[in-house]
Amino acid sequence: MVEEKCSTCEESAPIDPEGPIDPEGKTEYRNERTAKDEMKKTVYERAKYFAESILKVLNEFTTKQELDYDKFMKIPKDKRLTMNVEYPLYEQQQACYAINKLIENIGKIFLTTSYCEGERCSADYEEVEVKRGVWETLLTNGKIFFTWKDMRCIASLFFRGNYAEASFIHSKKDKKIMQEFQAKLRDFMRINNYFKGEKIELLPYSRIKFLEYPSLSWKDLILEQGLKEEIDLNLLFPLKNPELCQKHSIPWRRGLLLAGVPGTGKTQLGRVLCNALEGITVIWATTKAIHDVSRLKTLFDIARQFVPSLIIMEDIDFFGHDREFITNPIVGELLNQLDGNAPNEGVFVLATTNRPQLLDRALADRPSRFDVKLIFELPGIEERRKMVELFIKGKEMELPDDYIAGVTEGLTGSHIKEIINYAMLLALKRNETKVRKEHIDKAIRKMKEKLEKTGMEMVT
Repeated sequence: MVEEKCSTCEESAPIDPEGPIDPEGKTEYRNERTAKDEMKKTVYERAKYFAESILKVLNEFTTKQELDYDKFMKIPKDKRLTMNVEYPLYEQQQACYAINKLIENIGKIFLTTSYCEGERCSADYEEVEVKRGVWETLLTNGKIFFTWKDMRCIASLFFRGNYAEASFIHSKKDKKIMQEFQAKLRDFMRINNYFKGEKIELLPYSRIKFLEYPSLSWKDLILEQGLKEEIDLNLLFPLKNPELCQKHSIPWRRGLLLAGVPGTGKTQLGRVLCNALEGITVIWATTKAIHDVSRLKTLFDIARQFVPSLIIMEDIDFFGHDREFITNPIVGELLNQLDGNAPNEGVFVLATTNRPQLLDRALADRPSRFDVKLIFELPGIEERRKMVELFIKGKEMELPDDYIAGVTEGLTGSHIKEIINYAMLLALKRNETKVRKEHIDKAIRKMKEKLEKTGMEMVT
């Protein structure tokens, strides 16, 4: 009778190094595996020893930054606190300016530097436009060692790209003094907010800058008289008379929707308002800057901070599509910002669209969101006469009076301006200094061809 052994018992049996080699090679395999395990164990122990040695050296090594911190603070690390402050990107420049100036004005600065791998290196400075056309050199990435009252503090600034952060290291016992300093900092930002009352542009990622706009007056905008009266009644008058609105229980906020084909003066109106509204913060926002819910919310946060303010939103149809056809969360956010729970006192909104038929009905046809819809029609004969008179300034004309106004019916003001400029170029190329009828006729033919190619046509 042959005694059978289970494979488990056989493999767990002790290996006799002097015994015969297993003909199937199992013993040789076990020896090889044991050697590999021993090698792994040795490598692990050596790596552990090496890591412990490195940590020991690092713990014994003190960087220049640590020496500077200890020498200035005069207290150990466990006695210090760090206050971190993150600012929204639209406050990036303002916060950087405020921290630089406040420390300079009320504190005593001992050292301004930065550190690279623990050693001192040059801090980063940038030219910042602190008022329109006024630039100052400010620390944007570095550390300021300063004292204020009985507090020693190290302020770390990082205002670069899409980051707006600052941290303040101070003694635990100076916690109340640091809170007082932060209150002074907020007051300084509010009182010295150089964007308030200015014309600013919302940029992608919610940063802001001073808006560049042409110098225009109401004389440069030719509109039908009824439109001018509506703009004055619904925008200019309430903006300039907050006390009167409050006395008679009229909400001091208003929304205007300007609708019409391109070139009828909607954008031009915004430029004129930038020149006409002194002391009112105008925030110009394109679809590129408010392409999602968070950017839209930020836009209204800025407007509420800078009241009285006027938001100008161009081409609202790009994100205000009817929700019956597509899922559009940004429309819901816009409705909420226009007429939600957040206080909008002093916030006026002017939005433009070339395609009002695409807008959600809750947006386009609901007062208290957009209270008034103004239709910018193609100019009539009287408006065209005024436009021609405006556009031919500085040019010599040799053609019948009212000729251009008569032959441009169905065209926008932008079309008429381009026809006159094109005709002037034709004359100059032929060494002529006056625009004649044949130049205008050719310019109109070119305009008709262009409109036909783009699927448009003159309205007759």
